[in-house]
Amino acid sequence: MVDWPSLNAKTVVFVVLALLVTWFVIHLLQLLATVVLGLLSVVGVTVVVWFLVRVWWRRRE
Repeated sequence: MVDWPSLNAKTVVFVVLALLVTWFVIHLLQLLATVVLGLLSVVGVTVVVWFLVRVWWRRRE
């Protein structure tokens, strides 16, 4: 068992800061992944639309 009274303030502050930093890093990575996937989606849709327009333009000529 953990002897709770023996935990000093420095240990508690360190654990809380470690949890906050971990939470911040996880959310930062989640935001980065969202941005990257969004950019990939935009690029993918742009490439598909460009390809379809090119095919349509060549058939029209």
